[in-house]
Amino acid sequence: MRIVVMGGSFNPPTIAHLKMMRSALDQLGAEKGFFVPTADKSLRRKMRRAGFPEEVLPEATRLEMLSAMAKEDPRLEVSDVEFQHPKHWYAQETMGYIQEQYPEAELFFLIGSDNLENYARAFRLVEFLEKYRYAVVDRGDGDLDAILQEIPVAWERRDRFCYVTPPEGIENISSTLIREKVRNNEPGLEEFLHPRVMEMLRMDGMGRVIF
Repeated sequence: MRIVVMGGSFNPPTIAHLKMMRSALDQLGAEKGFFVPTADKSLRRKMRRAGFPEEVLPEATRLEMLSAMAKEDPRLEVSDVEFQHPKHWYAQETMGYIQEQYPEAELFFLIGSDNLENYARAFRLVEFLEKYRYAVVDRGDGDLDAILQEIPVAWERRDRFCYVTPPEGIENISSTLIREKVRNNEPGLEEFLHPRVMEMLRMDGMGRVIF
């Protein structure tokens, strides 16, 4: 059995998250995929550093949004494990938790290629790759092998990195872009969001959106 895990802020979740997960499941022949949103405390730190501390969706809201997207595919589930263990809880801990639930499964942690260098330089990389693999969605960030070659410890273990062909229709879609559109009162959010997620973002019947 193969399982794909996607962590992240999901502030808010986008159709790119959904399409990337489905594409990874299909290409890797995986039977199950987990969305694992980060804890509120970590997200608030991140948004304070970005200068927009008010643009934080609550844990319950992000969980509900992800659950609404996951309902479309029986392979998908959402885990709130990082809400329960917000302190010093990283991807490795999340993967370990899921591995305990599925001890015989092969686990892949799904990332975009824009984050490949950061993950390849991560603390405890060797320990992580001894147990799990990375599934990397190519988002047009150049030669992915070249990125790994710059990091000897990752390049020596390049067989633990699987490249996933990106699905169509995810170009330039990100949670950051959606927050910018909301901030600037720009139209067109519907094309980047699942309908139920869009509905939950609306503050009232006047079509305004709030974080």
